This record gives sequence, structure tokens and C-alpha cells, in this order.
Amino acid sequence: MRPFGISVFICGFDNGKPHLYKTEPSGAYAEWKANAIGKKSKELTEFLEKKYEDGMNEEQSVRLAIATLLEVVESGKNMEIMVFRGKNEQQLCDSQTVEKIAQVSEEKIIKEAYVFTKPLSPHWAAEIDQKTINLDMLKLPKVKGSLIVETAGGLMVPITRNFLQIDQIKQWNLPVILVCKSSLGTLNHTLLSIEALKRRNIEILGLVVNGEKHLDNPRTLVDFSGIPLIAEFPYIKKMDSNNLDILWKELDIKNKLISLLNSKIS
Repeated sequence: MRPFGISVFICGFDNGKPHLYKTEPSGAYAEWKANAIGKKSKELTEFLEKKYEDGMNEEQSVRLAIATLLEVVESGKNMEIMVFRGKNEQQLCDSQTVEKIAQVSEEKIIKEAYVFTKPLSPHWAAEIDQKTINLDMLKLPKVKGSLIVETAGGLMVPITRNFLQIDQIKQWNLPVILVCKSSLGTLNHTLLSIEALKRRNIEILGLVVNGEKHLDNPRTLVDFSGIPLIAEFPYIKKMDSNNLDILWKELDIKNKLISLLNSKIS
């Protein structure tokens, strides 16, 4: 008989490169790119071996971790995800991420008015960083050509303690393209968002559905809301300008947007 032992993950960085080691009760250890410990670890490791790809970014890695846990965690149970980053590794803000992925020139990207250290609702993130959000700083810039604005979270996310994201959209007086998920829960969430926009007389150009293709949800959203569907975006394993360009053409998004805008003008 051998004494009881445990398996342990040891992770760290060497010259900025991440490493993951797993020790066995016998004392043996091995380096892995992705692995699991505990209940059904064999099945989860096999799942990771099929789904893991070299070059995955942080968001893709977190999604894979969640998908792996969902193989064994009961629906409705809470999960905790922790991300380890290198000491000198810097997180890109949204404008930098768009610039990097889309590979557009820097002058076409308007930097954020505020960048906070915590990925939280702006009102709380600002308080943690001991900053005050000045709403005058959120006025739309004057640009030549088209302007696309990405909001800081959902419609009902507070920007300050007494000002919501949807209030800001109303002030901007811009039409909205509502992005929603394809999976369970989107009907209630998206239809409530549409209802909130309509009550404030905010124009909705159309819907963009993200995620694994659903056989009914997009149709149901259109039927109940009367809002046209612009596109259904599948999950993209490798997010880069080439794959986005291919998808943009396959889904004929340019012509759909032109048609929508022309119909609004006429």
C-alpha cells in the first residue's frame, strides 16, 4: 500500500512565458498546456485535448475553462474563474483590442474617455479607482464619415449613481444595433432591452445575434419585436481581421446595413 496523496497544479511565469505543471500522488510531475484535477478529470482532460488550440487569447481561454467546467458542474451552480497574468503583462483596453483585431489605422479609433483597473460597471469601477466620471467627457466627437459607438455594457448599466447607459444613448440621439446572445435566456433579456429602448423612443436599426446557431431564438425575437435581424455571428475560435473579413462577406452585412439605412431614410 502507498500513503494517501493528492494531485496539485503549479503554475507560474518564466521570462514572461506561462507554465502549468501537474504533480501526481506518486511524486511524478509533467508540464501541460491544459489539464483538469478532481472529479471526472479524465473526461475533462480529453475534452480539453479536443478543444484547446495553441495561440488562444485570454478571452478564448476563459471561455474554454467555463465550457470545460459546465461538463461536470450542475446548471445554476456558481463557478469561480481566476486568471493569472505575467508581472509585466498589460491588458489591452477596448480601443486597443479593436485596433489590434481589426487591423485598422490608429487615427480611425477614438480612445476611451475613461479606463479603469477593474472590469466592473463604470460607476463602481470609477469609485474603486477614486475617479469621478464627468458626463461632459462622453459627448460625441466630431468625425468625418461614419461613427460607431460601443457602449460600456448593457442598457441598464449605471455610468454614475444616477445616470444609466440608456440615458446616455438617448442623449446621443443615435440609432442602436442591439447585440444579443443566441442561447437560453436571450428571449427575456433581449425583449426587455427592446422594450426599454422603445419606451424611450430610441431607434433600433436591427439585431445581431452572437453564439452557437439556435434554431428558433432569432426568429422568435424578430416575431415579437418587429426588429429586423442583421446577422447571426457564430463563435470564432481565432478572432483576427482575416476571419472577420470572411464572415463579413459571407453574411453580406455591408449590403444589409445599407439596405436598412436606406429604408430608414426613405
